[in-house]
Amino acid sequence: MSKFQIQTNHYNPCDNSIIFEEYFGMKYRDSDRKETDRVYLPCYWTNYYVSKGHATEDMSDLQEELNALPRDRSYFTISQWDDGILQDISDLDIFIYGQGGYGDYAIPLNCIPHGSHPTKFDLKPNLASFVGSIAGRHPVREKMAKALASEKDILIEDRMGKGTFYKFTKAMHESKFALCPRGYGKTSFRICEALEVGVIPVYIYDEPWIPFEDILPFGAYGIKCHIDNIENLPEMMRSIVADKDLFKTMKKNGEIAYNRFYSYEGCRQQILKMERKHNEKNK
Repeated sequence: MSKFQIQTNHYNPCDNSIIFEEYFGMKYRDSDRKETDRVYLPCYWTNYYVSKGHATEDMSDLQEELNALPRDRSYFTISQWDDGILQDISDLDIFIYGQGGYGDYAIPLNCIPHGSHPTKFDLKPNLASFVGSIAGRHPVREKMAKALASEKDILIEDRMGKGTFYKFTKAMHESKFALCPRGYGKTSFRICEALEVGVIPVYIYDEPWIPFEDILPFGAYGIKCHIDNIENLPEMMRSIVADKDLFKTMKKNGEIAYNRFYSYEGCRQQILKMERKHNEKNK
């Protein structure tokens, strides 16, 4: 599988010089192998698909490699690609930790900390904000923008290209909540980015993809809002702000969630714990 361990070849989001698939593979050790009966499949699927013209070119080399794997073993892998693994793995016993919206178990769509941030603001004039691509990205984002357009304390800008990075990080720092609508995939990097800077994420979705929900419910540190309920979102956020103890608790839980589940190392350790549990269960 070494030929499919392609180094990160794209920057999404900004500053993300190594994606989690690659990070996990680089950190995987012999000691980790001894704690699971599943074989780790070290393919960096997203980097591979990007190298193949975003999965538009011939990918038979990977299919041949997968076809040659022993079928008397079970496997696990990490996949960030929004459309999931594109090869035929129907007869392969493989457990997929999925980031973008497909797989057997949801883990965060996470990224490394951004290299620079504006000064952290104690004053947060915005109730919530979203600065990023809206038009043509996904109907959820367009419906969100339309529904919240009249809210004076919610900043929404359809913006991309040069200057967007500084604008959206500054807007998050100046906001109590970060709007995190799904994009092409079922979830958003913005959830991880919000938690990194201590802002409560608001996951706006149509099809939920919530990481580690069975371990730490999203509602402990964020708001889940189905797009059909978007008109009620401002009141949901304001009621949390009005309850100072709840607001403080959610921010504290967000710090815990980031360190234990969304940061690269925290997420890696959680996956290894799950593999150890699987191994113990099957002994």
